[in-house]
Order: sequence, then C-alpha cells, then structure tokens
Amino acid sequence: MSKNVTTINDTGSALKKRKKISRSSEIWMRMKSKKSAMIGLIIFSLLILVALSAGFLVDYQDDVVTPNIPERLQGPSMEHPFGTDSIGRDIMSRMIYGARISLGVAFAAVIFQVIVGTLIGAISGFYGGKVDDILMRINDVFASIPNLLLAITIATALGHSIINMIIAIGIAGTPSLVRIVRATVMSVKDQEFVEAGKALGGNDMQIIVSHLIPNCIAPIIVQGTLKIATAILATSSLSFLGIGIKPPTPEWGNMLSGGREFLRNAPYITVIPGLAIVTTILSINLMGDGLRDALDPKLKQ
Repeated sequence: MSKNVTTINDTGSALKKRKKISRSSEIWMRMKSKKSAMIGLIIFSLLILVALSAGFLVDYQDDVVTPNIPERLQGPSMEHPFGTDSIGRDIMSRMIYGARISLGVAFAAVIFQVIVGTLIGAISGFYGGKVDDILMRINDVFASIPNLLLAITIATALGHSIINMIIAIGIAGTPSLVRIVRATVMSVKDQEFVEAGKALGGNDMQIIVSHLIPNCIAPIIVQGTLKIATAILATSSLSFLGIGIKPPTPEWGNMLSGGREFLRNAPYITVIPGLAIVTTILSINLMGDGLRDALDPKLKQ
C-alpha cells in the first residue's frame, strides 16, 4: 500500500515538473517570436555581461579614477575609443564601470519595490475593508507625487549614499506595483484553491505567500522588468542633479552632468553616456513588452 502511495506521489511530482517545463518552453517560444523583444534581450544581456566583467576589462584605479591631464579632452581614437574627459580619464573605461553602478542600483531598487509592493498589495487585496482603506490611502499619498520628485525628496532627506538612493528610488516606484498586485489578488482570492488552503488550516500569511502571490507572479515579473528602465533613468537623473552617486565614482548620470560645460568643444563626453542610457532603457522596454505578450494568457492561440 505504501509503495502505491509513493508511486502516485512520484507520478504527481513528475507531472507537475513536466507541466512547469512545458509552460516555460511555451513562454520562451512566444518570446522568441517577437524580434524586437529578442533584440532587447540580447542588448540588455550584453550590458549585464559587460557590467559583471568590468573588473577584468579595465583597471579601476589607473583607467577610471586617476587623472591624466596631458591626455585631457582627446577625441575618439584607437587608444581611447570613446575619447577622454576633462581630466584625461578614459571614457570607455568609465562607461564600463558606470554600467555596473547604474544597473546595480536599478536592480536593487526594483527588488526593493517588488518585495515591499507585493506584500502591501497582497495584504490589502486579501483583507479588504479597513485594512485595504488605510493601506491604499497611504499608497495614494505617495502615488500622487511624481516618481522623480519623490525620489529627490527622499534622497535629499536621507543623505548621499548608494543605500539611500536605492531606498529613495524603491519607495518612489512602489505605489504603482501595490495597485497591480492588489487588483490581481482581489480577482483570485475567492477561488477554490484559497478556500482549500483555509480548510486545511493555513493561516492568512501562509495563504498570501503560498497561494495568492504565486498567482500574481506574471504581472509582477512584467512590471519588475519594465521598472528596471525607470530605475536606471531615476538613478541617472539623481546623479545628474548631484544628489546620487558622487564623482570620481563613475555613473552614467554624473558623467552626463560632468560633460555639460564641454558640450560645444567635446560633445562626445555627454553624448556617449546619454546614448548608453537611451539604449539601455529602450532594450528593457522592448524586452518587457515581449515578456508581457508572452505571459498574457489572452494571447494564447
């Protein structure tokens, strides 16, 4: 009898695993059918690879932060493909390390948004009533302030540091995710699997974490992907305004800001970081749009 039960459990686990693999394959095939999404994925993957390999590609002390006055304001050449800045530092080397900072801060801020926004949205949608009213009114206060303005206010209040910038960008981007998760939870909380979880003795937090949040994963993934682009733009904007990452640490925003006074004589100092920001945001948006279409069950033929 025990052998039969074990066989049934093993068969059920195998079927679940096979179903999960087939579902992942289906999503990937739909993603691959979107050429723009694949272009975005390739570009973004290359940027991540470059950011992760920064320590192997260039020397931080010699190429990134140490001034080299005799070579200042040199245009693009074989020795310096992107030219040099106002104190002779290689712009390409600084761009590579800047990618590590910009993408790292953006990813950390989005992880913060996903964790906080998902928990608040799920709790609000699950309980409803007074809990929902209180949480959503607080959320509405933050949502009523433009994201960048809210991030500037929080970053200025907390002080200049990478951690504070991550918190500021994370808080600024959380309200929209809270509303999406809340709406998704409210649409599934009365279904049979939630009632079954309650009948089996699961407490509220177990039901939220084990049953409701996994059913919200598709919109969370899509919104999280798209929010990386917003977080990169916010990171660069804060650094451009002097609130975020401070020189000599390279970041695309402060590199953009540092080249403003040389816009006529050496426009490449400003243009190259600007193109990097635009290209990264475009690739993420293309990838996010393709992922949204791949995960949308309404598009299934």
